[in-house]
Amino acid sequence: MKAPADTLDRLAGLAGIEESYWDIFGGLHETTTKAKLSILSAMGFGVGSKNAIAQALKELEDGPWRKILDPVYVVRLNEGHITVRVSLPERLIGKAIEWKVDLEDGGQVSGSFTPSNGELTERRNIDSETFARFKLPLAGAIGEGYHHLEAR
Repeated sequence: MKAPADTLDRLAGLAGIEESYWDIFGGLHETTTKAKLSILSAMGFGVGSKNAIAQALKELEDGPWRKILDPVYVVRLNEGHITVRVSLPERLIGKAIEWKVDLEDGGQVSGSFTPSNGELTERRNIDSETFARFKLPLAGAIGEGYHHLEAR
């Protein structure tokens, strides 16, 4: 099976596989196609055919657009107000999004946001549907810590 190099390289890159690495002796090694296929397979990606690789790449590229929120945000407090990225089908951008943050200390901060009033950052067509990304500003006292954000 010979997958197009650019498709395999894009899939490998999105999956976190580096193009090369330095060994302990200072030698640079390129990650071979065989190694990429082996690692991707071990990670659970279907890599048995060109179509399987293309499908895995499509799912990895499109998957984050189909989720309202990213799984993790790292926010630096010196950045001022906190904003997070929201992805949703464009047909829903006029609807209010209710959000809440369960704080590490047991407190809670909540609010609502209508994407059509927010800052649009990107658009993407996926399977005949347009998805849009917006910046969601989180108001309230959210300090350092591990918190849980939900949006509906």
